[in-house]
Amino acid sequence: MEKQPIHPGMGSFPSSDGVAFRVWAPHAERVSVIGSFNDWDGDAHPMHSEPRGFWSINIESAKIGDHYKYQLCTPWGVMKRIDPYAREVTNSVGNAIIHDPDFSWDGDDFSMMRWNELVVYELHVGTFNDDDLNQPADSIPSRHGCST
Repeated sequence: MEKQPIHPGMGSFPSSDGVAFRVWAPHAERVSVIGSFNDWDGDAHPMHSEPRGFWSINIESAKIGDHYKYQLCTPWGVMKRIDPYAREVTNSVGNAIIHDPDFSWDGDDFSMMRWNELVVYELHVGTFNDDDLNQPADSIPSRHGCST
């Protein structure tokens, strides 16, 4: 008989017993939760391996609003990754945030502006290029540290 997961689903799940974390990392040899609740210490909260590449843990000291990531030990080295199932993040490459699932959306008095008063900004980055378009592409230096 297979052991039941600590919590169904993926991501972080606050409860009265702390926060349950669950992630799928099939190639990891070890996974830990690092965050503001453990001073980003990869040894503080190692996750438990489940069948088929899942990892989980319940952390009593974690709470809503705490920042976190997963630290994965793999054959390719140690990596720190944001939770792909995070419901709240600082930014796309920043930290995940333990989200309050009971947040009340009541009291929001949002009303859409009339279409004739609405301004939508749109930008196509390719149109803002001062490079000589007659140059071969491989002779134009990269601005992001990558080369072709």
